[in-house]
Amino acid sequence: MLSTQLDILGNQTSLNLDSQQQVLEALQQMGVPVKNTSKLSLIPLAEEHPPVRALLDYRKAAKSVQAFGSSLPKHVHPITGRLHPDYQQMGAATGRMSCRNPNLQQIPRDKIFRSCFIPAPGYCLVVADYSQIELRVAAELSGDRA
Repeated sequence: MLSTQLDILGNQTSLNLDSQQQVLEALQQMGVPVKNTSKLSLIPLAEEHPPVRALLDYRKAAKSVQAFGSSLPKHVHPITGRLHPDYQQMGAATGRMSCRNPNLQQIPRDKIFRSCFIPAPGYCLVVADYSQIELRVAAELSGDRA
């Protein structure tokens, strides 16, 4: 995928896609009417200019890999081969549950990330979104029936 993007960007294999200056110069050399490489500036140009779409796709993928992809393998248990995050029932100052080492609550919803998590044979994964669960638990514990 990255090699295809580099081909789209004028076959400039030495181009550092993380350098705003180099990317700006490359886009301008290809005739893309852009004054900076901010996301807001590039989005309107993406449909008409394939190099811009490729750059935006690269940035999205790079951000995801940096935030989640490179750190997850460090948390794989050497015996089970699985992730065993730490869940804190009252981990946040707001009383909400939190997760760390790794924070699985922040995994992107994108299928490419979610497909990495598979259950052990004979088990299934369940996704639950408990809307306002903290308030509901507090109401139940209070005994208030109103």
